[in-house]
Amino acid sequence: MEKYGLLTTSLQGNKKIFTANVHHPFYNDINSILKKYLGIDQIIALIVCQVEHLQAAFLTGEFAVGNASQTINLVLIGEQLNQTIIEGLNIKAEAIISRKINYSIMTRDEMKLFKSNNPALLIWKTDPIPINMQLLQNKMIK
Repeated sequence: MEKYGLLTTSLQGNKKIFTANVHHPFYNDINSILKKYLGIDQIIALIVCQVEHLQAAFLTGEFAVGNASQTINLVLIGEQLNQTIIEGLNIKAEAIISRKINYSIMTRDEMKLFKSNNPALLIWKTDPIPINMQLLQNKMIK
């Protein structure tokens, strides 16, 4: 897949790290297919998109390195996340995708440290408002 430009590689010490080439013309199609096959689209819809103050979500463990598993490890990044709501959403998502979901809540700094020793695959992040949209909004408010 590297040969065809679907993956890019980098070296971290003695490890060769593969990442998806987000600029490849087929990236969005392949990403969508994989998310549906693994149930990630359901996790995003049921958990990630409904959690207030969430900044990002990562897959870790076996799925992050491309291996199949009955357990999905999910790391949610944010401050003041409501664990009670997350637990309820997690139970619903597990029932729908028929897989166990282990989740952890971390800050951005904790995740940086975690990623330095563990594979992690970003599956969702908040989209900051583009600068020109902020300017437009500021003009409309005035």
